[in-house]
Amino acid sequence: MSATLKAKPEYRDRIIEIMKSPKGVVVGREAKGNIFFDISLDDQDPNLFHAYENWHTKEEWEAFMQLKDGDGVLIATHGIDFDWLSEPPVFNPGTSLG
Repeated sequence: MSATLKAKPEYRDRIIEIMKSPKGVVVGREAKGNIFFDISLDDQDPNLFHAYENWHTKEEWEAFMQLKDGDGVLIATHGIDFDWLSEPPVFNPGTSLG
């Protein structure tokens, strides 16, 4: 699965801070069924984030996308408010050939 998130410039640093925190990339990497999870910044657009994930099964990814923390917030959003994005996130599910 890959995804892109385009941050509003004023929220870019906050999103980076979250992704480097325990709520960020680590949450995805530690999720049941995760094989690979990483988020990177685009070299051409400093406000564009690319997420790359590999899961054992589609069902495990779907379960992760529904998990909520103690406050009822989706864990998969990592605490990022979608109002901080200049465009809706784009999710591109796929099937690994490896």
